[in-house]
Amino acid sequence: MIPILSYTMQIGGSEWIWLIFLAVLLLFGPTKLPELARGLGKAMGEFQKGRAEIEREIRLATAATDTVKKPLPKTDLPKEIKPVQTISKAAEDMGLNVEGKTDDQIRKDIIDFLNRKDAQELHDASTQTTST
Repeated sequence: MIPILSYTMQIGGSEWIWLIFLAVLLLFGPTKLPELARGLGKAMGEFQKGRAEIEREIRLATAATDTVKKPLPKTDLPKEIKPVQTISKAAEDMGLNVEGKTDDQIRKDIIDFLNRKDAQELHDASTQTTST
């Protein structure tokens, strides 16, 4: 076995920290070391802030889901609910003939009626402004 590899197998955890510190000191020098430590400290601080923000978001999200899981309060509903007016009843109320027509034909008649009514109202409004 190579002697360097056998020596590295016997190095403990604290010895590795000293070796890394020595390598950083040799690479960057004693003047750059405080700047590197400050940068590392700032990075650690930003990491802690980010982690705290994520934890806060998770807490808010779980609190929001807890409120959703609560049962909805009972409301007083009316005893009788009136049925929705059918399309043929609506057409009859407008004065349209619905006998023998399908729902689609009645819908078309209602649309035509409303378009005619709108056109008539526009015509009436324009004749009133021109006559005054």
